[in-house]
Amino acid sequence: MQALIISIDPGLIKEIPKVLTSAGFDVDVLCLKNAVFPSKWINNIYRISSRDDLVIKAAQVYSDQYDLVVIGDDEALGLILNGFISTALKLKLLPVTHERFFDHVYSKIGLANRLNEGGIRAPKFCIADSAISVYRLAQNMGLPVVLKVDSSGGGGGVYVCHSVSDLSQALAKISNYPILIQEFIPGSLIDLSGFYQHGQLVYFTYSVFEKTVGGPLGPSSLRTYSQLGAIDDIIFDELTKLGEALGIHGFANISAIESNQDNSRYFIEADLRPTVWVNFGRYLGQDLSTAIERYFSKGEGLGWPVAINPSYPKTRVIPFIWRLTLFDLLVNRYQSWRYVAELSTVEKIQLFTTRPIAYLEGLAVSSIKPLLSVTLWKCIATKYRVAKGLVRSIIH
Repeated sequence: MQALIISIDPGLIKEIPKVLTSAGFDVDVLCLKNAVFPSKWINNIYRISSRDDLVIKAAQVYSDQYDLVVIGDDEALGLILNGFISTALKLKLLPVTHERFFDHVYSKIGLANRLNEGGIRAPKFCIADSAISVYRLAQNMGLPVVLKVDSSGGGGGVYVCHSVSDLSQALAKISNYPILIQEFIPGSLIDLSGFYQHGQLVYFTYSVFEKTVGGPLGPSSLRTYSQLGAIDDIIFDELTKLGEALGIHGFANISAIESNQDNSRYFIEADLRPTVWVNFGRYLGQDLSTAIERYFSKGEGLGWPVAINPSYPKTRVIPFIWRLTLFDLLVNRYQSWRYVAELSTVEKIQLFTTRPIAYLEGLAVSSIKPLLSVTLWKCIATKYRVAKGLVRSIIH
């Protein structure tokens, strides 16, 4: 079997080549120049010099020999969806089963409409085409509300507004309309991300967000995972219905709010791409590679009941070590050393040097850049990027 991964952001696909190779695939990657380095998990790397080349290169590289195509990030999804290629080729590249599902691939408004049409429980919503209509519609719905720009990723372009003042501050940052206005539902944010084929559920994990980076809407750094055998069987039905309603055919980053008021799940996100947490189910005995291999070799999906694996705890608090502070790592908070031990030597070097380097880079921008001419700064910055890329290529 052969798989093609298309991604601009290499951080989001870091685990995918290993997962797919372990599932029996030969893996090729299409990415930006120097974004991904050769490894035993990757057969071929097709490099592009800029984002503008992604769609053209994807059209050149793709062949019907690929059994699976994985789009690694939101930007790549948007570029392919809006690219000047045939609908037939888009359908082969994008993770949906039919072109009628294109409307939600890179659109929060499209997703809200699809969830509503599919009878999926989700927050009430309306669509505003101007700042004036935002004030009117939000107050009619009743504050607090959540404002969402139509296309974004990683929590960007999402604003929780508890007051008219919050609305004003959010609108000052929004320039593109229409935008989505959703009912605010108090509760726990849970992740139900998984993998589908032809709308059929193949794999998912259940985790609760415990800690985020950069505010409550930022990416998560700490989650509590539960074995699938320990969660409500209704969730399986909900995810099965969701896959059919959205025509999901690949990885899906699915989030929901578990309401404090009625304990129901209200689905708020279904981005059709993997996340950096894609393979964390293995820490509770839920192996993604095995699930994918089982589907492609036997056609078996995932359904209830799922047995508890006695070799693993029913629940486990797990950090994403790349988002922990240097102090958290040094004091072994959240048992982070356990996960550090799994990294290669190169990855360990990166983990403990990324933060100090980022601090020094920020210091240079704030303190040194104002003292130099624009030309000299650009020259220094260019040479620094080249040197940094060279060092990365050497240590890999």
